[in-house]
Amino acid sequence: MRIPTHRMPPPTPWEPAAARGPARPPGGRLVRRTDVAAEVRWGAGFATVDAVARLATEQELLRHLALTVTLDGAEVVLVARIKDPADTAGRARLATLLAQLQDPDNG
Repeated sequence: MRIPTHRMPPPTPWEPAAARGPARPPGGRLVRRTDVAAEVRWGAGFATVDAVARLATEQELLRHLALTVTLDGAEVVLVARIKDPADTAGRARLATLLAQLQDPDNG
């Protein structure tokens, strides 16, 4: 059986990474928070795993924070830790990141 290709829409090109904005998965649940570290969790889904993985490779964040992404059962876990506890820019970056990740309307 032939597939009528003349009725199919044209393929959508992949969007280059440079054209996309920074990935911020919405609706993270803050589990633990200290002065220098935090743990945020989401329900695991393909889009969430992709967004958290992209987040963990952002150079601007990696200047001040050590980011670890793991899967724990049906959840994606991001642990963000300030590299230098005396770094005030790192503390500000962590606070901003946590506010963005817990906002259900971002993304």
